[in-house]
Amino acid sequence: MLSFIDNRKKGISEIVSYVLLVIIAMSLSVVVYTFVSNYVPKEKAECPDDIAISIREVSCNAQDKTISINYANSGLFAIDFLYIRLAKENRTVAQNIEELAFESPLNPSQSNIYSLADVNQIDSPGTYILELEPAVWSKKKIAVCERAIARQTIQCTGPVHPPVNPL
Repeated sequence: MLSFIDNRKKGISEIVSYVLLVIIAMSLSVVVYTFVSNYVPKEKAECPDDIAISIREVSCNAQDKTISINYANSGLFAIDFLYIRLAKENRTVAQNIEELAFESPLNPSQSNIYSLADVNQIDSPGTYILELEPAVWSKKKIAVCERAIARQTIQCTGPVHPPVNPL
């Protein structure tokens, strides 16, 4: 009779241990979920669909390493930032050469002329790809408008003298 009671107590202690394991696992998952949910952004900054930038005219001088860009907001929303990139024609990735933050937003149909000097990416006369990518303030964050990039092939003219090697 005594052995029957000992076996019964042993079965109850195993059930209690499994219940405790399940409770610990569930409470750990709640703690991890709470911790992670605080670090995941709740609102994503988005760029409006009807935003667009256009390149009206570009002049590039390889000798002076200067670029002058006449651009316009051809979309329906104001633009707060503009990223200017340049790459040689045979390159797939354009390097960022300027990040413009407008003092007042570039409103629709408004245009501007911007000149850049000492552009290191211009190392010789030839064909280059110019990219303008607009960005806006959205939900207290900068939203880059990847679908509104304006690209144009440009010609940089002018002789570039090779560096002089001292003897």
